[in-house]
Amino acid sequence: MFKNKVVVITGASSKIGQSIASKFAKEHASLVLVGRDEEKLAKVKKLCDEEGACAFIVKADLIYDDQAERVIKETIEKYKKLDVLVNNASILRFGNITDATILETFDDVMNMNIRAVMVLTSYATEHLIASKGNIVNVSSIAGTRVVSVQLSAYCMSHAALIHFTKLAASELGKEGVRVNSVSTQAVLDEHEIETLLNTLLYKDPSSEEIADMVIYLASDDAKSVTGSNYTCDSGALAYN
Repeated sequence: MFKNKVVVITGASSKIGQSIASKFAKEHASLVLVGRDEEKLAKVKKLCDEEGACAFIVKADLIYDDQAERVIKETIEKYKKLDVLVNNASILRFGNITDATILETFDDVMNMNIRAVMVLTSYATEHLIASKGNIVNVSSIAGTRVVSVQLSAYCMSHAALIHFTKLAASELGKEGVRVNSVSTQAVLDEHEIETLLNTLLYKDPSSEEIADMVIYLASDDAKSVTGSNYTCDSGALAYN
């Protein structure tokens, strides 16, 4: 399905990022694995290599514009094109509005969860137009409802990401570039944080199930899908 396609995955060393990379590897995509922990990225690369895929590591901290630019530059130098951008990197920080450090928390979360996405997208756009490629943003159901007053910055960042998805789809549709998002449970990483919402299915979605939805949206099976926010939350929103 993705043979001869080049896929950039940010946050590739996280649990969800690893599952996304593995799924694309099984579909024979050429991968760019982006993250801050080179040791963890090497483990993900090994898994992809075992699937027979070509995987390339770019160590980068995406809160810095020049490093985000370098991700796209090195991708083009390596593969000469870009077909799919998966914006999966995200951080979660707790903080109440009354906390003395709330502005620092807000800046940290917004810089990673929304600014970095916009910067990466801006550098990737010309290459995605050339390939008639697409973007999948991994978001959270926290972007559509308040899951905790301690996650105000996180909720705002993902509300912005979902809206950015629709705006980017509106702008790039005329160029043949699709942009969609997948909203998951509030916790996007492997951190042991208690689930904040109950679900209709009495379970959280697995990282593999989330990856399946990312793969679908990036594939030609979804060639008429753009500007959409797909929810993979085991019915958490409906429950609440």
